[in-house]
Amino acid sequence: MRLISIFAYSLSILFIYMSLWIAEGSYLNLMAFWDISAFVVILAGLCASLINFKFSEIFYAIKDSLSKNKTEDFKIRYSLDIIILETMGNYVITASLILFIMNLILCLSAFDSPEQLGSSIAISFIVLLYGLIFKFIIFSPLLVSLQKKNTSL
Repeated sequence: MRLISIFAYSLSILFIYMSLWIAEGSYLNLMAFWDISAFVVILAGLCASLINFKFSEIFYAIKDSLSKNKTEDFKIRYSLDIIILETMGNYVITASLILFIMNLILCLSAFDSPEQLGSSIAISFIVLLYGLIFKFIIFSPLLVSLQKKNTSL
């Protein structure tokens, strides 16, 4: 990965944090965005991709997107890599949406305690946030890198 890419990622994370800090108006507690069950569901979405692809294919897809070298069988390999990364991103989003809906159902079923309703719904949105982060911050740049390599050859 190029140094400029790492700088761009760092800068975008800094801007996201600054916008949250400005919206909050004071010190922002990042631990409010932590939920272990949401992270487990994202891992389950990633493991669901093992249903369709071998672990070695997933490993090579990520490796090919991060490396600068082009393999000899680039046409077949890169087209498969693009399919793998698209599928993994879709599985992560799907898993997060399923848990989001399930959490909302559980929150609304326990409506007898309205003081806990706001925090329960907020926790439901965390899994959706994790899914979007994995899809658009991790898998989309890898996919764009592969597509650029595929079109440049």
